[in-house]
Order: sequence, then structure tokens, then C-alpha cells
Amino acid sequence: MQSKTMMINGVRKYKYYHFLAIALVIFLIPVIMYGLNTDGTVKSKIISLDEGYGYEIVVNDKVFIHQEYMPGVKGYKLFESKEDAQKVADIVIKKLNNNESPKVCTEELIKAGLIQR
Repeated sequence: MQSKTMMINGVRKYKYYHFLAIALVIFLIPVIMYGLNTDGTVKSKIISLDEGYGYEIVVNDKVFIHQEYMPGVKGYKLFESKEDAQKVADIVIKKLNNNESPKVCTEELIKAGLIQR
């Protein structure tokens, strides 16, 4: 009986710590994003890869995001042109400047003309 009680208490502690971790992450994302509001020092750099292109987002002369593959797409699809990589880099920069998450979704890629439904 005591073993069962200890197990239940262990599960409760796990759920409590799990909740705290999620709450901490949710709290830190806006704090990090607010800290990135750097008055125009967010830039992109297109990188050439073996079979395509990627991009880097540079904040205060430090690489903040290194993206070799097209985000929001299943698998590992490279950008076919520098222009395609730049389109997504511009989306990410706009989001960072608006204190939003830099995550790029499939709908944004469709709207930018990079993928089809």
C-alpha cells in the first residue's frame, strides 16, 4: 500500500515539474523575443550549400538562426535559389522585428510561392 502511495506522489511530482518546465518555456519565449528588438541589427545572410541554398539570421553580428533546409516542409528540402532562401529569411526577420516567434509555417511558404498545396 505504501508503494502505491509513493508511486502516486512520484507521478504528481513529475506532472508538477513538467508543468513548471512548460510554464518556464512559455514565459521565456517573449522575454527572448523582446531582447531581440535590436533597432535594425537583425540581418540575413544567404549560404551556398552543395545542392542548394540556406540562410542565416544574424543578430548583433552573431548567428542566431542557421537554416539549411526549408522550414515547414516534411523531410530535408533545400532552397533551390538564393531568392527563395531570401524570401523566407525576410519572413523570419519581419517576425523577429515584430517580437513574434520566428517559426515559419507551410501556409507562409505557399503564400510566398515556394511550395504548392
